[in-house]
Amino acid sequence: MLNGHPFDVHHNLYLCLLHLRSRTHPLNLWVDAVCINQADRHECNSQVALMSFIYTRAQKVVAWLGMDRPSAKARLIAPEHDGYYGRSHLLAESLSGDEEMHYSHNTGSKLVFRIAKSAYWTRLWVVQEVCLAYDIVFVYGEKVWNWDQLKSWSADTQRFTSDGGSIIPLARMIAARCGRHTTAMRLEALVERFERQKCSEPRDRIYGLLGLAHDVRPFSGAVEPEDPVERYLVALDPTQSVRPRSPRGKGRVRVDYLRSFYDL
Repeated sequence: MLNGHPFDVHHNLYLCLLHLRSRTHPLNLWVDAVCINQADRHECNSQVALMSFIYTRAQKVVAWLGMDRPSAKARLIAPEHDGYYGRSHLLAESLSGDEEMHYSHNTGSKLVFRIAKSAYWTRLWVVQEVCLAYDIVFVYGEKVWNWDQLKSWSADTQRFTSDGGSIIPLARMIAARCGRHTTAMRLEALVERFERQKCSEPRDRIYGLLGLAHDVRPFSGAVEPEDPVERYLVALDPTQSVRPRSPRGKGRVRVDYLRSFYDL
């Protein structure tokens, strides 16, 4: 239910919400497919320009990697079985400070292969959430791993010798997060690196990476404001003065989904 009305979500998001919910603690989630009105181009423009603001300031970012197909069916049949959710439903308790988060153990090569083959790593929009997040956890069904655990899997190359191609999208994402403070985060370099990532909207080849780029500043509207993020913060708390503008490149890109892809 969204604002008192039924709201359809995709099967993958539905499974994610089932696994993250807690019976004892509320959990505030920001999900772009729900929190951004995808049918309102003006809202999309303004929100896409704020992606870096959203992901860098999130208390924790959850990357949902999906789950094994047989288990997915079981979740729909018996979603009320508490013991079936493993560690993923403890996320709300850990964020509230009432429970320490105990991550799942490192897994064997077979499960790593299945995780590496997840469609998650091939999507363009997840590049920002993986690279910009201050703290990110990876949830695969009832299992939860932190960033250090995931990064260690790619370092152990012996696990992937039998099927090296399956790890490429995952390895590319890990390398991007490790280099997020380097010159590799120029917009041109990002577009080239992630040219094979999947997205349904051609403009997102550019817009989906703007929050990461060090050499450009995204904005929405006809005229660029002095600093969209700073003005937003001042609107939340008028007692705060606008801070000096941080030097984040000289380029400017206006987010406008009504423009032609070739006009960007």
